Amino acid sequence: MCRISVIALAYNLEEYLPACIESVLNQTFQDFELIIINDGSTDNSGDICDSYAAKDERITVIHKENNGIASARNTGVKNANGTYISFIDCDDWYHPEMLEALYQAAISEKADMVLCNYQEVIDGEPAAYFTSWPAPVLIEKENALEKLFDDKHTFIVPWNRLYHKSLFSRVTYPERKHYDDEFTAHSFINEAEKIVHIEHDFYFYRIRSSSETRTSMSAKKFDKIEAVSNRLIYLKPHKQLYQKGLVHFHHLFFWYYNQSKGMVEPSVRIRGRACFKKHFIQLLMTNHLTVKEKAASVLFYLSDNWYEKLITNKRE
Repeated sequence: MCRISVIALAYNLEEYLPACIESVLNQTFQDFELIIINDGSTDNSGDICDSYAAKDERITVIHKENNGIASARNTGVKNANGTYISFIDCDDWYHPEMLEALYQAAISEKADMVLCNYQEVIDGEPAAYFTSWPAPVLIEKENALEKLFDDKHTFIVPWNRLYHKSLFSRVTYPERKHYDDEFTAHSFINEAEKIVHIEHDFYFYRIRSSSETRTSMSAKKFDKIEAVSNRLIYLKPHKQLYQKGLVHFHHLFFWYYNQSKGMVEPSVRIRGRACFKKHFIQLLMTNHLTVKEKAASVLFYLSDNWYEKLITNKRE
């Protein structure tokens, strides 16, 4: 048994995979196992993983058919032996002291989730490293839920943290869904007894032009609408956050819906409209939407065809 299980997700990333693996193996904290999930790669990723595993007994490689990120995460968790779990995408990398800093914070603060900041690095450009950082800060549950609305997404992304393994007995990633982090971020916050945050860039997130989260409008985007819709259930006991969540859902929904015409199957838009209808009454009752926004909501609820004709006429 080890203290930390690092779960790396690999899919056709042969160019970046060695640097990712090396960043884990070169950690100042060494009591870990590295579980690499090769999610049906068609390039040389699988062979690269196996070559590292042959040289280091801490590495386990699991080859599986491609079934998406959520399935790969769940597979890693099921095979993890560590007290704590961390994730890494195989085009990203860790700061050399990431595991040590997060583990020390988890132990000293008796926390079951420890988060750090991350740094976005455009592919091909250098990252900025710093060798000192502030002490961990306790984050109350309501404050953590509020941070789900931050533009940086520090409290949504899944790979900038340590999770106590016990959290995964109550939270699993939804398979065959995109935006698995959006579906589960609020659940992890809800289940965690104690959350701490270190405001330091320990994780380096590589921005690639082909990255899934940066691709153009597709049916995948409507999974995010469903995830944000589900999150409202967790926010309901927190009145101010619930109102903020309703506004966020409203703006996200109409942005995606308006952009998706002619770009996704009608069934996908129907599924999105069903999410909207679940919150229609609450959207009308909130004081945080304008009269114009509420009028658009009513028109859309009565007839999406009328709504689209109005939007089309305005654009013309």
